[in-house]
Amino acid sequence: MLGDNAYNDGTQQDYDARFDPTLSPESAAWVENHVEYLGIGNHDLDTDGGQATSNNFSVPVPVEGVNSSAAPPASESPEHNYSFDYGDVHFVTFDSDSRLDPNRLDAILDWVEDDLAVTSAQWKIVFTHNPIAGTPDKDVDPEHNYYQQVLPRLRAAGVDILMVGDSHTYGWTYPLLGTDGSGNVTFVQDSDDNYDRVRGSSN
Repeated sequence: MLGDNAYNDGTQQDYDARFDPTLSPESAAWVENHVEYLGIGNHDLDTDGGQATSNNFSVPVPVEGVNSSAAPPASESPEHNYSFDYGDVHFVTFDSDSRLDPNRLDAILDWVEDDLAVTSAQWKIVFTHNPIAGTPDKDVDPEHNYYQQVLPRLRAAGVDILMVGDSHTYGWTYPLLGTDGSGNVTFVQDSDDNYDRVRGSSN
């Protein structure tokens, strides 16, 4: 799940509207038989810093030396920055609400890199809320620090896919490489939709 999991304000009432079987029987039936791993979104944080979200989801909180090679920064909620494996895929999520604070984002990305460095999974997928590019309804720009900080570090860590939410449209990009000297996005212009491991990758 890519964030904004409870509209409008991440309140307990918003979650009841989704999880209470008398209010939403279809959704309640779904969660009985499925595991949901959430990325944190801005609407989830609107009430009490996301307390209702934390109360309604259980995620694999990273504990250094137990289920994680490193702990997220002490100033961050570990429930908003965690990882897990499913088959031969390693998933990592981080709190992209940090995008407006380059120092905070940098510290979180340090943890993301540490986490990715030790996995032996064939595929590495990062999921978060805010897009870095490619969404017509959001203010995203390759000149923003968010793009400039996130893209090169995820590429260097060998990430195969970055999945994001926030946008109220559906879309995808070609494999992103960075920017050119004029600040324009550079990418692998591939038209066959066959994204092999080595195509658009830094390794």
